[in-house]
Amino acid sequence: MKKLLLFLAFFCLFFVSCGKNNNPKSSLVVLINSAPAQQRYLRDEVIGGFEKLYNCKIYFLNYQTNEELINLLSSDSVNTRITLASVPFELMETLANEKKITPLDDIVSESALRFDVETYFEKFLNFGKFDDKYYYFPHKVEVPVLFYLKSKIGDAANKYPNYRKKIDAILKTENGFGLPNDYVLEENPNEWDLYDIFVIGYILANEEYGKEKNGRIFAKDAFSPELYGEETQETLLWEKYFVANNILNKISYSQDSPLQSYLAIKNGDVFMAYFSQNDCFNVVEGTDESRMLPYISDLSDVGVALVPSLASFSLDKNGNLVKSMRRIFSINGFGWGIPESVKQKELAYLLIQYLNNRNHNTKESIRFGAIPVREDVLLNMRNIYDERWLGEGYATAIYQIADFFNSQKEEEK
Repeated sequence: MKKLLLFLAFFCLFFVSCGKNNNPKSSLVVLINSAPAQQRYLRDEVIGGFEKLYNCKIYFLNYQTNEELINLLSSDSVNTRITLASVPFELMETLANEKKITPLDDIVSESALRFDVETYFEKFLNFGKFDDKYYYFPHKVEVPVLFYLKSKIGDAANKYPNYRKKIDAILKTENGFGLPNDYVLEENPNEWDLYDIFVIGYILANEEYGKEKNGRIFAKDAFSPELYGEETQETLLWEKYFVANNILNKISYSQDSPLQSYLAIKNGDVFMAYFSQNDCFNVVEGTDESRMLPYISDLSDVGVALVPSLASFSLDKNGNLVKSMRRIFSINGFGWGIPESVKQKELAYLLIQYLNNRNHNTKESIRFGAIPVREDVLLNMRNIYDERWLGEGYATAIYQIADFFNSQKEEEK
């Protein structure tokens, strides 16, 4: 907290000195949570046009945690000049209810807002809508996918006949039956549920790779109870037996940043990971820490699939699944919100529109493997992505999004 306040104090002093020179006319702060490469891209290739157009200077301030963001917004005043904040989906409603974020219809006319709303993919836009008011425009969306190394997963699948009896016996002591009735390990990972992940994970954990036996799946928070609602009990059962059988790599419990999982893939410790599509992009394209070099040498070995269906751990007396369940229960992301304390709210609104214009949304999506938030870009990205490795990853993420919203619609019936 002290560091944050000192940082804000620095900004205040800096802005005061800028104000004395009257050049630029305005100094604005944008709060974001993104990788250094994305910050450089915004600073070096995007924001200059807006600064010239409106005679202002924009500073990007990166926050690491939700707590930091809350502290920054709580400490804000007309002097610190926080103009815009990229807010994670899970905090949006809270900050809106606490009147930390301004409803967009308080800033522009109803007709102007209606026109701008039509720019965005409606499902993403609705994450920022509360009590029939829009508080946020979408900034970026993060979709969970299953990253895997084709060679290692193929090796495990080939060895399944040698492990079937052992896996069946282990599961029988827990669920009273073993593998589900008529169980088949599907060739296509897009058709997998958690029984398939357990089978593959068990084989990987009990085979020697690099003269070691370890859990080879990275799945941080994949079994988090708050993600699964009424399926929480089954989720906890799955986590219990994944842990008991050493299926998850130890960094699933210890790491705080994605970098450790990227390095684990590079070092041959992890062969499968529950990732966002952005993580897949980072592994293949590199990060600042890797000097923008890939974390994997053979890009043709990269596979991206839908995350597995949850599938009930419990079986009925005939060995059939008690319940088939959804693949994912949440989509993460961020939305642009304008703090209540902002004096130049119209300028902040224009800044959102500038950052999300078609040209910038397209470039950022291609550069960083992001899911476009504009509908016109989202519906036309497939051909661009097909020219690169992430055509498969992008198609998977889009299918995952459709599956998520279709499942929501079914639940509402």
